[in-house]
Amino acid sequence: MVSLRGIALGFACLTTTCRAPTNAEPTRAPVVLIEATAPSARASPPDPGGTDAAAPAPSPEDPWATASWAHRPLAWHPVAPAPSSFRAPRWTAHASGTTEVLGVVFGTSADDVWIGGEQGTVLRTRDRGKTFRSFTLEGDEPVLSIWGAGPEDVWVLGQHAVHRVLHGDTLATLSVKLEGEGYGGAGHVRGTSAADVWLATGALVHTVDGGATWSSTHGCSRVLGCMPGRDGAADLWTSSPLDVWAAGFWFFVTHSVDGGKTWEHATYTPGMEEDFHLRGSGPGDVWIVGFHLGPTHSLDGGATWQEERPPNPSGPSWTPPFYNDFWSSGGGWAWAATNFGVWVRPGKTPWVRMLDTGDIAALWASGPGDLWAVGKAGRVLHAP
Repeated sequence: MVSLRGIALGFACLTTTCRAPTNAEPTRAPVVLIEATAPSARASPPDPGGTDAAAPAPSPEDPWATASWAHRPLAWHPVAPAPSSFRAPRWTAHASGTTEVLGVVFGTSADDVWIGGEQGTVLRTRDRGKTFRSFTLEGDEPVLSIWGAGPEDVWVLGQHAVHRVLHGDTLATLSVKLEGEGYGGAGHVRGTSAADVWLATGALVHTVDGGATWSSTHGCSRVLGCMPGRDGAADLWTSSPLDVWAAGFWFFVTHSVDGGKTWEHATYTPGMEEDFHLRGSGPGDVWIVGFHLGPTHSLDGGATWQEERPPNPSGPSWTPPFYNDFWSSGGGWAWAATNFGVWVRPGKTPWVRMLDTGDIAALWASGPGDLWAVGKAGRVLHAP
């Protein structure tokens, strides 16, 4: 999830390119197979009034070693249509039924789009915005990230727990509480299939069997090469079970080409920032997007990088631009949500401003001609 916030740093890079320390050696990530209770299939749903199978005794070393899933029926509520004063060429405003900041949007397809808010609201449309339904996470838990391989199994990463919406009518919640050092309310979920899913929640965790077992890489000083004593993974992107990028606190971006067994620092790090995104569309096409420094693009899997930022209409300023979110769908197409508007890269530079507003927090597009933008005051916009 992207909060509309600045980053207070007491220092900055002398150049726009910051290299990883040369003495940081990549190490092999420990892989621990962990027993867990997988979410039940629709054919045999758990008894909502009963208790899931007992989990092993908690492990003080790794909470993922005792992870288990709890299930409950999910009640959706229709969102009533409402008029909007918003007007902009190409854009349609949709009622969200909430005034909270909506900081997450993701679609399993153009016909199945999910939106998450900072007070726990989860919205879904299955008809390209004609109608929406919603539910709220318990305790108004903020939604940080949403991802799904298909409409029947969608992961919702909250600030305190990992959830899954199964078959649209069951909410499964993992027992692990996401409250560790370095977590800081940022995180991301991404995968390549229903079985192969990664979570960046401070630690970097991975399942290859749909959540039945987990491997955990706590301590990024050992695995990701960031500052000692911190679990810092906050964002990730993966194009295949082997090709994984991870980013997070304390200015690091790392890359694995063997499914997380080994990691190497990226050859480019976007300044001394602790908030940036990873996006892409294939093994060779990846973007690193700094909160202040903006997008940098590689077409050769990270061997070389090219800075490709939208222009700042205000020109040089003591107040630098910032980037709330970024999305790429391949073919050179990319979109950026900034404090000086929403921009599109239509297959190649130059960038073109699509929307003159700075209150968009998150973007998702199924491809050219289908862009969703969400943000402050429950704003939901669609540009078909």
